[in-house]
Amino acid sequence: MNEQNNGDEKDWDNWDTLLASDTVASNPGHVKIEWIRFFRAFPTAFLWFSGTLIILTLLTIYKGLGWSVALVIAVLLSLHGLRRLRVHFAMGDVNPGVIFSQQPPRIAVMTNLSQGFDDYPVVRILPHPLRAAGLGNEAIGTRVATISLYHMQRGKEPHWSGFNPVVVQAATTKKEVQERVYASIAESEWSNLENALNNLPTKEVGIYAIGWQAEPGSLVS
Repeated sequence: MNEQNNGDEKDWDNWDTLLASDTVASNPGHVKIEWIRFFRAFPTAFLWFSGTLIILTLLTIYKGLGWSVALVIAVLLSLHGLRRLRVHFAMGDVNPGVIFSQQPPRIAVMTNLSQGFDDYPVVRILPHPLRAAGLGNEAIGTRVATISLYHMQRGKEPHWSGFNPVVVQAATTKKEVQERVYASIAESEWSNLENALNNLPTKEVGIYAIGWQAEPGSLVS
């Protein structure tokens, strides 16, 4: 993520209100989310959205209009959540990733959490729905393009405290879109990720600051 120097000419429904007001992705995904594809990969999100609305609707119908306030709030929160997901793939930052494990399914993704000051490169290992995203048969070390939003916690400046990468295949089935996002990642970024994994001291889920000099070698698997 880099400091924003001027306003974005495209109308992304004021996406910047969902991010830090003075930042913009250095390589935004510009991917239109396919909801069926996404909720297949992340069914818990669908169950949360739909289940909450169904329960509150039934309570409003059978228990009285007093529940309508809760229903309205739930609808507004759901719309906000769906909008944030749309923003994630439209304006989130593209980062290089690799399939780190298939059993259990995990990816490893590298980014720079800097907010425009000193560099703060990190690697994150996280669980991921590879099979639902069409990547269940891919080999360990397969490169995957991901899209991330960044988040901040108090006292964590001058860098972001974390990021939440999602493989582009979980958002769209369109091969031309997947290939465009993949091609937007420089070869140097892939090399930096793979070299960093060679020196990663653990295979556990987490975010790891890169505080060592990466050397070429065999990908951690």
